[in-house]
Amino acid sequence: MISAQRLTRRFGGRAVVDEVSFEVSKSEIVALLGPNGAGKTTTMRMLAGLIAPTSGGIVIDGVALTRATAAALRARIGFLTESPGLWDRLTVRENLRTYAALYGLAQPDRAIDRAIDVLQLSPQTSARAAELSKGTRQKVALARALLHDPVILLLDEPTSGLDPEVTRGVRRLLDERRAAGCAILVSTHNLDEAERMADRVAVLHERLLAIDRPAALRRRLTTGRLIVRVTGDPSRSLPIVGASMLRRRSKDRRWSCGSPTPNNRRRRLWPPSWRPGLVSSRSGPRCRRSKTCICGWWANRSGGSDGSRGSGGSGVSPGSGGSGGSAGAKMTWMRIRALLAKEFLDLSRNRLALVPVGLITILSLLLPFGIAVAIPFFTGQDLGSDADLAKVSAVAVGQAVLTPSARVQLFLFQQFLMLFLMTPITGAMALAAHAVVGEKQARTLEPLLATPVTTGELLVAKMLGALLPTLAISLAGLGLYLAGIVTMAAPGVAASMLSMRTAMLVAWVGPAAALVSLQSAIIISSRVNDARTAQQFGVLIIIPLAAVLVAQFTGAFWLSATTLGWLGLGLVGVWVLLTLLSVAIFDRETILTRWR
Repeated sequence: MISAQRLTRRFGGRAVVDEVSFEVSKSEIVALLGPNGAGKTTTMRMLAGLIAPTSGGIVIDGVALTRATAAALRARIGFLTESPGLWDRLTVRENLRTYAALYGLAQPDRAIDRAIDVLQLSPQTSARAAELSKGTRQKVALARALLHDPVILLLDEPTSGLDPEVTRGVRRLLDERRAAGCAILVSTHNLDEAERMADRVAVLHERLLAIDRPAALRRRLTTGRLIVRVTGDPSRSLPIVGASMLRRRSKDRRWSCGSPTPNNRRRRLWPPSWRPGLVSSRSGPRCRRSKTCICGWWANRSGGSDGSRGSGGSGVSPGSGGSGGSAGAKMTWMRIRALLAKEFLDLSRNRLALVPVGLITILSLLLPFGIAVAIPFFTGQDLGSDADLAKVSAVAVGQAVLTPSARVQLFLFQQFLMLFLMTPITGAMALAAHAVVGEKQARTLEPLLATPVTTGELLVAKMLGALLPTLAISLAGLGLYLAGIVTMAAPGVAASMLSMRTAMLVAWVGPAAALVSLQSAIIISSRVNDARTAQQFGVLIIIPLAAVLVAQFTGAFWLSATTLGWLGLGLVGVWVLLTLLSVAIFDRETILTRWR
């Protein structure tokens, strides 16, 4: 059900995985065994369709894994990532409910209850992920991987950091999934753990060194130990051992020498031309007497991939397993809605994120009323008596029937109306700047990308999640602004404000500018590793807005309703181009592996 064929993955000039071939059959557990940096996680990511191999091929459940089939195949795979990757502000049930919707489960609550019961998570269902212990977080992540009842399980260090009781429960669970017909691939650096849970063990260190059943593998890769007892200081015997080792001239053996010390360390001697290889995790018996020198040798790593099996390309179905038409559209909407609900729920528990939006809205309310109403009231100076303001306000439309003071007041209120454009622009930009890089920094992006969600669905959900809250706050502030004009402005000013120009500015240009701003922030967020960088780039759109505001205050030009209509249309066109660009450059592999 899983077939890796000469998989190679290079990062720059370094080969992390080199010519690895193996298969995992139905109702079989295979363990990838190797030290940290051996290429286990990279192999898992390639098999999950998150990163592409430099060369080689992958067949999952009879279907070749390609860019076209990846989304459909991810629906058949349960992937436990290296980090649990839970949304901290969401509860256990809310985390699982989001993923149930992303997988399109017909009865999500039933699937969630089953996963919770199997992993004994009932006491923690209402707890937020940030409150859970490391072991419980790992159990929730495992429940997430099992939620959609996948036929293939890819588990990256499933028992890492778990206590013995939880570890035994995970082993029992894997045994049950194997009996149900799942093909399971687990990675571990613990030989004892691999022997306990796996039918076969694949030893990986860039290349596949060997793959066999645990007992046979241990017989092939280990030998007995030679114990030499000496008198006096054992370090004096090291030159003799070294000379004996060099006389052997064996390229596939290595010696290890050491003596008991107070800190229980062992000294090792390696011939200069030999490369360190596999060391058995089981040590031979030590001499019980003091002042002994213990020497042993193990078979060194093989240069090839013993026991590895390639798979031919015959019999691979070209279908992607996806659904089209109305069913596909329904699934798309379901996934967007699930991600959007998650964004709103997360934002509702992180209200500080909306503080800048609220402050800008308050400033946009106080500043115009302070200048146009409060200052003239307290100083007793009529706005119409200022010659410069009266001259500049003459460019405004619909002022013929107003008094000089009302004309200036109308002009000021019309100009300050543009401040409300900054609320959705800056607010949406601030939220969108965290859209991708924030998920990456929280380690929640990898499990999200391992689901069937498409690039377009994810970006649309992120865009709406940033736009709608800030737009709602902006419209609420605008309502207060217009209500204040009706109650406090001079007669006739409110009626003149309710014009086509105002409607164009508020309902057309403002949202279009916000879309351009947040789409720019999302693009930058997907290419950088710091949300502050995305915010700094996204704020550049405020510069032309401020320039237009200053130009209108000085009377350089006047944006009529027609001009605003064309401006909004141009902004929508820019947003469409940015959206297409973001879909084109949004690459799972680059986002997950790029940290510079």
